[in-house]
Amino acid sequence: MRTTKSLATALIVIFSSLIQAQVIDSVFYEGSHKLGKSSTDSKGNEFINVTAYNIEYLQIIPEKKLLRASVKINIKSSENISGFYLDFHNSYKIQNLKVNGTPAKWKFEHGHNLFIKPSVPIIKNTVFVVEVKYFNTDEISDLWDKAIFEDDFIFSELPNYLLFPANEILGDRAYFRLNITIPNNYTLVSFGENIKNSKNSYSISDKSTLSTSNF
Repeated sequence: MRTTKSLATALIVIFSSLIQAQVIDSVFYEGSHKLGKSSTDSKGNEFINVTAYNIEYLQIIPEKKLLRASVKINIKSSENISGFYLDFHNSYKIQNLKVNGTPAKWKFEHGHNLFIKPSVPIIKNTVFVVEVKYFNTDEISDLWDKAIFEDDFIFSELPNYLLFPANEILGDRAYFRLNITIPNNYTLVSFGENIKNSKNSYSISDKSTLSTSNF
């Protein structure tokens, strides 16, 4: 009888532990922007790791200081999340933002922290895709002028959050792919494999992962 009671008690304890584990595992977090790049901190954004940046379309028109782009970002979450942050300057105009193909809510906070809330929460350890279409404004063009050497419209010295949504952190390594259309009389200089698709259209990629801050 005692053995039966002990076994029943043990089963109850195990069952209760499983229920508690499920409850804990069903908790969804909102990633913190406090880890995001700011004037005093550049440790990345909480609960996410970008695995690939695919800038599907990038058009540059220097005389108008115009940049149009569409980017897909593959991200892996380390926890169940209901929302997360990327670094992206709030002077850009976002035309469309989706998570896994579905429109998502978004807002800028604290300068260049872009908060994204998917329509469906993200499960821990899954890879999800963020799609953003956007273009620049006069304000972002002014920032480029202050940062670009000799006004040559060359972006190599700019932090990435002034060009595309990113997780600005040295430890975050990702694959990159870029499709770009450049103006007449301009020359494209880049790292990685450079494929010319047409007169002014190129595809650039790298087989190894790079830190976002080095792209």
